[in-house]
Amino acid sequence: IANREPVSEISGGLPGLLHALRNLHVPLTIFIDELETLTDDAAFIELDNLIENLPNRHTLVLASRKKPDLRLARFRVRGEILDIGAKALEFDGEGITELLRASGANWIDEDAVRAILAGTEGWPMAVELASKYMTERDDIGKLIVDGGVTLPNLHDYLAEEILARQDQEVQDFLLDTSILRDLHPGLCDALLDRDDSRQVIALIQDMNLFLTRSDSTEWVRFHSLFRGMLRRALVRTRGKDVKHLHQRAALALADMELFNLAIDHAIATNDGSFVENFIAGPGQLAIQRGAAARIAAWADTQPLQSLSERQDVLVVTAWAHLLVRDVVRANAELEMLTRCRDAGSLGEPERRSLAMLETMFAMMTGNFASGLALSQQHLGEVARNRSFERGVICNVSGYAEILLSRFDDAEAYLAEGTANHACVGSTFGEAFSVAYRGLLEA
Repeated sequence: IANREPVSEISGGLPGLLHALRNLHVPLTIFIDELETLTDDAAFIELDNLIENLPNRHTLVLASRKKPDLRLARFRVRGEILDIGAKALEFDGEGITELLRASGANWIDEDAVRAILAGTEGWPMAVELASKYMTERDDIGKLIVDGGVTLPNLHDYLAEEILARQDQEVQDFLLDTSILRDLHPGLCDALLDRDDSRQVIALIQDMNLFLTRSDSTEWVRFHSLFRGMLRRALVRTRGKDVKHLHQRAALALADMELFNLAIDHAIATNDGSFVENFIAGPGQLAIQRGAAARIAAWADTQPLQSLSERQDVLVVTAWAHLLVRDVVRANAELEMLTRCRDAGSLGEPERRSLAMLETMFAMMTGNFASGLALSQQHLGEVARNRSFERGVICNVSGYAEILLSRFDDAEAYLAEGTANHACVGSTFGEAFSVAYRGLLEA
């Protein structure tokens, strides 16, 4: 409207604006931003009046992070409103390509576009900022770091324009939960020792604060760039609390039997004693639930000798290494446990586990005769109560019998292995039982 006749000065707020608009005969588009900051009831009444009486030749655009408290239903019924949600504003790969090339990045390729799309999740502001730093091919390496997008000043913008405008309670919730990859009301309650996380999450979603539902469940997640800003702010403002938050998250996730995530939080505490105690405790159940690879990966970062005083930890890591078929590391751990047993210093729970581990190790290294002998010995010594260990021995014994073409014996072992794993809820072990029975059928 710069080339049109200027509107005379408006006084009297929205009624004055409406009067001026009635006298303006050229079409005009009015844009009202940050409507979510409006809280005064009288102001909403005036805005409702403006919308109701705005001449048809003019267009009103409202931008808000949450649904405004306006009487808009009647306009929707008449087809006079166009709603554009956040999803509709997101860039896709084609849009990113067009924007970057328009900015002068004619060299852009599919890999770069995919990296920017993954890092920005299509957020328009982040994509636009990325386009300003992508004039040279070498810029992509500076922009994409560890799978995330690094944009100068973006974190400052998010901190100043989004986070700082929230109530202190919402700010604290956002900061403390930023250590989590995904949020769940029960998990947040346990992490923060509160009972209203479901309501707070709903409030944050209603304000469109970069929180999206992961699927049809109650799990939600932060936009990666927003989460990155929150984590930086958490470390900067309450760094001493981060370790405690990770400890609580590890224990809460273990209670939910989400062991891979729990182990990651235990490791993030940077507290060796806490991690070892976690591996020796919930780690045993984590093995049964399929977290062997994550435990083995952690153990690989630890010097073997540093675990020599923790027999309970060695048992778990030996199980993990055998299940991921790292027989070299498993053998070293079993040798340490065997020396403790020979010296009479091995505890009874560890002694029982060692017997099972020795059987499994013999089978996995091709010593079937020895392994089957150990299997019969240990299965006879151990009470016939259903257990994960008994299920594992039956599985590997069944596998050995298949390779020796003793199919009836294999069937018997695998049937008992399946029953043991099903009884203790070890879907990981039960999957092996099913796989070996499939091999037997073949």
